[in-house]
Amino acid sequence: MAGVITSTANRTGSAASAAPRSGQYLVVGQTERGPLEPTVVTSLAQFADLFGDRVTYGFLTDDLTVYFREGGARAVVKRVVGPAATTGTLTLKDAAAANAIRVDATSPGAWSSSVSVAITAGALPGTVTLAVYRAGLLVERYSNLATNAALADAVSRSALVRVTDLGGALPAATPVPGSGPNIGTALSAGSDDRAAVNTARLTGPAGLGALTRDLGVGTVAIPGYTADLVAGALVQHGLDNRRKPLLIVDAAATQADARNAAQGLLSATGYNAHVLWPWVQVPGPGAVPLTVPPTGYVAAARSKAHAQVGPWRVPAGTISTASYVLGVVGGVLAEADAKALDDAHVSVIRQLGSTVQLQGYRSLSTNETTYRLGNIADATNAAVEEMEALLFDDLWGNVDSGGTYYTTVSAKLIGYLDPIRSAGGLFPLLGADGDQLDPGYKVVMDASNNTVATLALNAVYAEVGLRWSPVAEFIYLKVTTVGIDAAF
Repeated sequence: MAGVITSTANRTGSAASAAPRSGQYLVVGQTERGPLEPTVVTSLAQFADLFGDRVTYGFLTDDLTVYFREGGARAVVKRVVGPAATTGTLTLKDAAAANAIRVDATSPGAWSSSVSVAITAGALPGTVTLAVYRAGLLVERYSNLATNAALADAVSRSALVRVTDLGGALPAATPVPGSGPNIGTALSAGSDDRAAVNTARLTGPAGLGALTRDLGVGTVAIPGYTADLVAGALVQHGLDNRRKPLLIVDAAATQADARNAAQGLLSATGYNAHVLWPWVQVPGPGAVPLTVPPTGYVAAARSKAHAQVGPWRVPAGTISTASYVLGVVGGVLAEADAKALDDAHVSVIRQLGSTVQLQGYRSLSTNETTYRLGNIADATNAAVEEMEALLFDDLWGNVDSGGTYYTTVSAKLIGYLDPIRSAGGLFPLLGADGDQLDPGYKVVMDASNNTVATLALNAVYAEVGLRWSPVAEFIYLKVTTVGIDAAF
């Protein structure tokens, strides 16, 4: 199959590649309503339009409220319902009492019982108008439609309902009492089967598994679910899809609980993951603050860092200063306690006077030389995705004996990397005399790594080295352009 294959390894030597990108946030959880397929949202208003009002049986809405209010730019939402979820419906008849149309809610859940529709005669002869109400308020109107097929087509734009033509004549007029929640005829109540939404459901194909790699890199969380329940699935998902899992402990967890949780998750492959502590407080109904998971706040800080500087920017410190979050559970943390948490690989959120900041971005990697901070994995993940996209059109290039193909592809990679170096994302290696030994990156694509044997497999290799920090440790990416009949 055609594609661009990238492998990652650590080596000492010379370095580099990366690129800034949007720090999107992929989230899994329960909502009042909304689509079941992964859905991109770019504002809190858009999220509310698609997924409805706040619910008390999950943290996803609270989490995304924090994310967008703190400056997050893009989220991918995966709503999860139980396997027996149902969708509310209503059948309307024509003047001869035959079935005319069926009106279905756009998604499962009991919310559909708050939706009603009314049919009235249209302004044009032989037409009808369909009005949609939510909690007694007119929210949509589709006017002067001459056939049931036209009704179905017009209503396909609705955020609340869909119409199916059942073969009868146009639906007969329905009672419109005039005001209040009884306007028109209500749909039946559906069900989200929430009792069946457990950890296995959230981390399985109906939840986390639906966030496939083609949705891109980013950070990922299941808001409100603690590390002891979901860390295994989230960390593996992050490794498989180049994403940054954000893990939490319980809202009542102590400093010792947070340290123990992080220490128990340390591993050689923990470079993508973080344990966050503590939970945060945000404005709530009736001026009573809500206590919510810190995932949306940290994801927003990361989103701002990527947008304002690049994926190599640690999303801690000033860039993470909260504008919506009021404080943290437990209040002001002593400096010594914050250091002990950081030493234990906990990413600490601190209340500093009247402000809140992320004060640590520690990864769960045992390789502290390279992956002490999580920005290295962020930058590498972004670089891999960007370089794969950059080289895709070169899959069908011809390798010539004069090396023109190698030169062209190498120049493309260097053209991508050098602006990152100029922006301060990559660190040059300097000799003892101060002379630059390399620019912070290295691209090797020639006969040394493209032999007769590899070319016979219709595969071309580019080795790209990255130095994301001013230490003599490098991350090398082997980028392979693969022809359509390649073998591995």
